[in-house]
Amino acid sequence: MKTRHIGVIIFSVFLLLFQSVSVHAALVAPTNLNAVAVSSSQINLTWTDTNSGKTNESGYSIERSLSPTSGFAQIGSVLKNITTYSDAGLSSGITYYYRVQATGRKGAVSPYSNVANATTNQADITPPTVPTGLTATAASCSEVSLSWSASTDTGGSGLKGYNVYKNGAYLKQVTTTSTTDTGLAGSTPYSYTVSAVDNAGNQSSQSSPSSATTPACPDVTPPTVPTGLTATSASCSQVNLAWAASTETGGSGLKGYNVYKNGTYLKQVATTSISDTGLSALTTYSYTVSAVDNAGNQSTQSSPSSATTPACPDATAPSVPTGLTATATSCSEVSLSWSASTDTGGSGLKGYNVYKNGVFLKQVATTSTTDTGLSASTSYSYTVSAVDNAGNQSAQSSPSSAMTPACPDTTAPSVPTGLTATAASCSQINLSWTASTDTGGSGVNGYNVYKNGAYLKQVTTTSTTDTGLNASTSYSYTVSAVDNAGNQSAQSSPASASTPACPDTIAPTGSITINEGATYANTVSVTLTLSASDNSGSVSQMCISNTTSCSSWETYTTTPKAWTLTSGDGTKTVYV
Repeated sequence: MKTRHIGVIIFSVFLLLFQSVSVHAALVAPTNLNAVAVSSSQINLTWTDTNSGKTNESGYSIERSLSPTSGFAQIGSVLKNITTYSDAGLSSGITYYYRVQATGRKGAVSPYSNVANATTNQADITPPTVPTGLTATAASCSEVSLSWSASTDTGGSGLKGYNVYKNGAYLKQVTTTSTTDTGLAGSTPYSYTVSAVDNAGNQSSQSSPSSATTPACPDVTPPTVPTGLTATSASCSQVNLAWAASTETGGSGLKGYNVYKNGTYLKQVATTSISDTGLSALTTYSYTVSAVDNAGNQSTQSSPSSATTPACPDATAPSVPTGLTATATSCSEVSLSWSASTDTGGSGLKGYNVYKNGVFLKQVATTSTTDTGLSASTSYSYTVSAVDNAGNQSAQSSPSSAMTPACPDTTAPSVPTGLTATAASCSQINLSWTASTDTGGSGVNGYNVYKNGAYLKQVTTTSTTDTGLNASTSYSYTVSAVDNAGNQSAQSSPASASTPACPDTIAPTGSITINEGATYANTVSVTLTLSASDNSGSVSQMCISNTTSCSSWETYTTTPKAWTLTSGDGTKTVYV
């Protein structure tokens, strides 16, 4: 909506600023400061809080010196209500002096506490004594128990624990004089030593070694089940078997494999392959295999694998197929048929190999087949050979060809996507979308445009304009694609746009009635009654100014309003 300037009156605003002042009680010096050396490098401090509950207390400042009367410097601080501090990283055998003062807001501090001192312990450089009496005892096939006599530490830091070594390599640290080493291998010797460690990090020499040999573990675990068993006919009287090796974790070791034929034990072998001979021709045999260890544990039998022995040697190929015909039954399919071959070699006819354009296509068991998924308007040439159960193959038949016809286009184009509708003016909307594709073969012809569900027009591009529209009105559009065969896609997702109002170029009009006011030496008081209107809507604001512009707007009203003019105000202009 447009507004017009109507008048300005300058008002002065005066602000009063207030400040609040907080008053806090004075801070009192902390009391009962105490210093205690806890090691050769650390002193702990404690004191009494004398300012509890005071709002201006913020914390404590801790100072340290090597003299009880001078040279103090701050080494740290803590928050209020905390009455302890640890001073670490100190030198051994040195006396340190401390004092503490409370700190508060705006730099407030209390007097200092009493001075407290402590002397750090002398550094411990003496290792503990060497552990003695180490004994190693095999508790099971996978565990050794260790025990020894306690060491002593005279350096002052105290005994921390013991480092245990197995076969010369560090194993672990313990705090007692006994431990166990688990997860060991059976029938294996292990050697151990132990050293003592104090809290200063000093370590003694390692003890005299002690050894133990774990016994063999009883094997009660069968080997894993053999996998990957394959049975392959090697001839009309032999089947070859092979499988993946099993693993044996029980300790006794893998002994071999039991082979079963048709559910009956056949034999035991030590390898992962075997041949079964003396079989009958044209017979199916099923095999399984289990693994056996040296403790007599046997796995479950493997998944079965079968093989059928072929007929004994047939070296005669079947007769060549005759009468091959190829007929195109659609734009993507050719039907083939031929006369049956005969097999005199004894193994029997297995089927027919079909070739397309000289390349193997497939094998079938009957005298007819179809070839699908072909290209339209294309010529294909076929031959057929016969195959028997011995693998003998005849020569290929005489070729037969067929030409696939063109396919009719019954596939609609893809649905247009990305439709956008944009109001270009109060009477025009611009449309655009992403192009459709046509896989039916006839090609995209164009696009049907719909407005508010009704057909509007057909275009050949992916954009158009709709003109002559009403202002301030919403319109909804969809688009469908049409191919040259007349197939039409579904309509796109709708897109809407609203035309804006057409530009308002006519200013508001109005009148002012001024009621005569009293005249004084320097002021004139008048009453203004305003009446205004606009062709495109109501008048909302007004302003009075003695310049060519207006910066102080107020709500428009027809109620009379009093205005006081002062000397030098000049001419007043009313804006709406």
